[in-house]
Amino acid sequence: MAVISPRWPGTRSGSIKGVRVWRLPIIPFRPFVMISYVASVFVFTLLRVARFDLVAVHLAYFQADAVVVTARARGRPVWVKVAADGHFGEIARMRRAVPLTPLIGLRWASRVQATSDAIANELKAIGVRDERVARLPNGVDVLRFCPAEPLEARSLRAVANLPQDAVIVLFAGRLAEHKGINDLLRAWALLNLPRTLLLLVGSANTMDKVKLGFETDDILIRPWTPQIDQYYRAADIFVLPSHVEGMSNALLEAMATGLPVIATRVGASESMIDDARNGLLVNTGKPAELATALRRLIADPTLRARLGREARSTILDHFSIGRVVDRLESAYEELM
Repeated sequence: MAVISPRWPGTRSGSIKGVRVWRLPIIPFRPFVMISYVASVFVFTLLRVARFDLVAVHLAYFQADAVVVTARARGRPVWVKVAADGHFGEIARMRRAVPLTPLIGLRWASRVQATSDAIANELKAIGVRDERVARLPNGVDVLRFCPAEPLEARSLRAVANLPQDAVIVLFAGRLAEHKGINDLLRAWALLNLPRTLLLLVGSANTMDKVKLGFETDDILIRPWTPQIDQYYRAADIFVLPSHVEGMSNALLEAMATGLPVIATRVGASESMIDDARNGLLVNTGKPAELATALRRLIADPTLRARLGREARSTILDHFSIGRVVDRLESAYEELM
């Protein structure tokens, strides 16, 4: 097994947990990043793809075209995963940029993974045959992402310098406009509740930026961390106000941790969340509606506990990493 990715400044090829990682050369300046990376992917797969039995492409952008053309020419099956639907999803964005990917990278792929019904419908609309669409969810490590006992949660708050007596509402992900950050900030301003904290954990390294150069008494911003599970276990509520998603890993992780969640009706959220049973659903771009849901959970610890238990149960039944990997391996074996 090998993984290829861009060679950003400060990174290099090597081995990570026994997996060979090839960092391919790029020109790290816009607009040359994607052009140079696709060229590197094309050359790499052209020269080396015969060594592998299957090629899996994450995100259906230009690199999917390069891999599909070279790998299929050498008789190797290609699995392409589409991450998101809608205006910001790969299908819509690539159709606006260059229409090759919907015609080549997706229609010529051996299998295309759809993590939501919305993605599957978009694939059908561009001519991807049903038998080539694999409806597979993302999975989550339910041992790592698990509920914290009260004493452990207090200890994690102390280590992270978080208030012990506040109800902490957590957002984890890219600090970007399409993630609904502006909606969340507007909703938070409508609440003005005592002993509450909005905790934003993530990176602003995205083209779709928002202005977040501030902190207040009830809003705290922390950089992204590989120990995000510690923030989940220290929080009381998780919120995902996105305008676009496929199947959010952050939502899966929060639910696995036993947090009550509030999410917008995008991507796979509606298939994961049964409103008022294992979480709360709100409409996209509606700060007042989001504020109402936040107020409801903040004020009702009994409801938080019930929704959190049901969220954890949903993940154990349908989205644990073991179940998903078994299905993915079976699909790979069928292709090979």
